[in-house]
Amino acid sequence: MLDLDKEYMRLRVYEKTNWNQKKYLLVHKVISQGLTGTLPIKKYFDSLQQVEQELQDTYVCVFSFYRTGWEYVLNDNHIFVEDIQYLAPTLEVVAPHKESINSLFSKISIDQAIEHSVPYLVKQQIIGYL
Repeated sequence: MLDLDKEYMRLRVYEKTNWNQKKYLLVHKVISQGLTGTLPIKKYFDSLQQVEQELQDTYVCVFSFYRTGWEYVLNDNHIFVEDIQYLAPTLEVVAPHKESINSLFSKISIDQAIEHSVPYLVKQQIIGYL
């Protein structure tokens, strides 16, 4: 079993988005430092059938969850406010430097900084429900 803090395959299905993109996004993420990493696979598809052809019975779905979110831009920071199934509301900041994130966090009250991937956290919650 993969350590979801180090590597995972994710299929996102966009129901509604402000971005100009296809409905299905398949990503294989390998995390190398903190929560940043590389994307050996990042492919967009028009249909689920195309995704299934790409995977060709190589992978199985272990669990799924939904998220609803909003994106804001402040200076060079992208701020994602998300309601993720099984988790409390979250705030994710994507910035070019750790100093930018620290500067933003110094201006707002943070209850808890999470240092796990969302798939890891959701899996832990699902296990608790079973």
